[in-house]
Amino acid sequence: MRLFGMLLVVLLLIGGAALWFSDSLPFFGQREAVNVSPEAAADAQAKLAQLNAGPDEVRLNSVEVTSLLRYGDEDWTPRSIRDPEVNMRGDTVIVSALIPTSGIPSHPD
Repeated sequence: MRLFGMLLVVLLLIGGAALWFSDSLPFFGQREAVNVSPEAAADAQAKLAQLNAGPDEVRLNSVEVTSLLRYGDEDWTPRSIRDPEVNMRGDTVIVSALIPTSGIPSHPD
């Protein structure tokens, strides 16, 4: 009985770790990008291109979206915006970037 309890605890820890790191783990043989790079941006573009071929949805992880914003066409992010970063956890998306203050309109008093 004690062995069963320890095995259950180990399995729960492994399941929790898999859930926690699910954004960077490959699932069912699909290769997921784990580093922000031009290659991850190309992977994201390819997934988005699949939408024209028929699937109703594609899934992009935070690394792919960040890569798309950093290395994709200027249609995705104007070049005046630097270091965009996207973080996803559950149903929360956090987007951050550096923008030149000259691009922010002044606030009328």
